[in-house]
Amino acid sequence: MLPVEKQLQIQDTKLVAVLENLSRTELKRLEQFVSAPYFNADEKPIKLLTVLSRTITNGGLYPNKAVLYTSLFKGKYDDVKMRRAISDLLKLTEDFLAYEKYKNDQAHRLADTLHTINTKGLTRNFDVNYSLAKTIQSRDKNKDAAFYYNEFLLEVELNQSIELRKERTNEKNLASVLYNLDAFYFINTLRYACAVEHYRNVLHTDQQVDMIDAVLEKTKEEKFAAIAAIAAYRAVYHMLRDTDGEPHYQQLKDLLHRATDMPHATERDAYIFSINFCVKQINRGKLDYLREVFDLYNIALQKDILFDKNELSPWDYKNLVTLGLRLKEQTWTEKFIKDYRDKLPKQNRSNAYTFNLAKFYFYIRRYDDVLKLLQKVEYDDVFYLLDSKTLLIKTYYEMDEYTALHALISSFRALLRRKRTISDTHRRNYINLLNFINDLSRADVRDKKELEALKKEFEKTTQIADAGWLWEKFEELGV
Repeated sequence: MLPVEKQLQIQDTKLVAVLENLSRTELKRLEQFVSAPYFNADEKPIKLLTVLSRTITNGGLYPNKAVLYTSLFKGKYDDVKMRRAISDLLKLTEDFLAYEKYKNDQAHRLADTLHTINTKGLTRNFDVNYSLAKTIQSRDKNKDAAFYYNEFLLEVELNQSIELRKERTNEKNLASVLYNLDAFYFINTLRYACAVEHYRNVLHTDQQVDMIDAVLEKTKEEKFAAIAAIAAYRAVYHMLRDTDGEPHYQQLKDLLHRATDMPHATERDAYIFSINFCVKQINRGKLDYLREVFDLYNIALQKDILFDKNELSPWDYKNLVTLGLRLKEQTWTEKFIKDYRDKLPKQNRSNAYTFNLAKFYFYIRRYDDVLKLLQKVEYDDVFYLLDSKTLLIKTYYEMDEYTALHALISSFRALLRRKRTISDTHRRNYINLLNFINDLSRADVRDKKELEALKKEFEKTTQIADAGWLWEKFEELGV
């Protein structure tokens, strides 16, 4: 059981976690929402929010539950009552978040208005609201799945209005209803089919997408193929699925370059999937993709596509550092590590910065500093674990610390066998890397035939993590 002091803390509640995630402007609007009698007739959530909002805004210490209780209730502290008050405010806050989303989706709101108009038989109110909704839709440049869903809702209500008015017309707009419903369905199906293919390559999953072949066939039709989101996800799907994804990768690149109506979320997905495709090619030994993926990353950085809530993923941060170093962009890489440190999520910032600084020090041969920094990296993610151990093995190799090297290779192999969350592709990449490092470290550097035979084996192997570094080691050995 938690000590009394811990039980009385409010900063560890779900309510405070949500409130701290809101901007100051959102907190102000939340106060207005909670104070509105239509949404809330109880004063306790209003009082509780006032105190918590002021604390968050001013950066002070949170009063404990016992202190808060005295401003809400009379008498001795009752934890059940206090938890209920916290729960009531949390529910109002979640309602506020849902309302904010609904309020900002004008077309969807108007579709609901039209539905109510039809339900209540207020036919005189229909045309002006329908016209307004279509005007809003026409101005929307983000032709994503939600856009076509709203179009579908509006066309459904138009069809219902036609029926209610008993208009004798052959134009029942059913084709428009079905077209928009299909577009909404196709975009989402293709998007999630791409996600399934991606995770099939990364994790152990055998999930299938129902009717995907029919969707691919149907979206060849011009009326659907002309939709940028559908064209992009079709290219991504084939890029991931087909044995030779290169033509589809080039098609996607061309689409990203010329499409003017690409939805932001689709553009982001397209860049991320393209980057992942290039990384996969690099892992297969196709090193000409290094510059390709580096350029993609930089375009995505410039377009703010890589940022989520103004934060840069630690994995993108690591990939850009790796690419910069492999392309010998030393000045760019050092500047990037420092400039983008504060863009990393707070919970990952120290770990990501430390690990990538260690990679940079490895590149400039400051191996003692590498060892010191790697001691500070916490292995809270399997890929950080794998990459940190790989960097440590390479450091031992460069320092000729073969006893430590061989011990770590042995434990690393055991880890790869044990960790079921590692895909077969990643496992094979790392095992091949370990095998070649082990063979290089044990080879007689004076025996050119042995080294040449090892290099031929290396050249035939397509799945190797960090193949570029191994190429350098063979070159240094004169083969």
